[in-house]
Amino acid sequence: MILLYEVDKLPGWPALQAAIAMKKETYRLVQLDEYQLTLGQLAAGEKAGPSLPANPLPQPMMVLCGLQGPDLSSFLDLARKLGAPSIALKAMLTDTNQAWTTLQLYHELQAEHAFFQKH
Repeated sequence: MILLYEVDKLPGWPALQAAIAMKKETYRLVQLDEYQLTLGQLAAGEKAGPSLPANPLPQPMMVLCGLQGPDLSSFLDLARKLGAPSIALKAMLTDTNQAWTTLQLYHELQAEHAFFQKH
């Protein structure tokens, strides 16, 4: 399962869909009303109940659930070769972040990305 945020309007979105299909993975376009669910709940396919309105993330984000090692590298290489959009904010689902909400992960990845841009 791959959780995707704000990617479906990007140029190259069909190429990312093709890479996902070719690797026989599934994906979920996470909706604004699902941002209060944890990453673990989203990966498990849970649906959101009534929620407060959320704003779209300012930039795309991808959470790879279950893809590791060679499978992860192979997927990312294929996506790049097919012309999928570059998504700077990427994470793997872990024991730690599975309890985080979308916004918690987004803020963590933003801080990480900013740190590595400076170094």
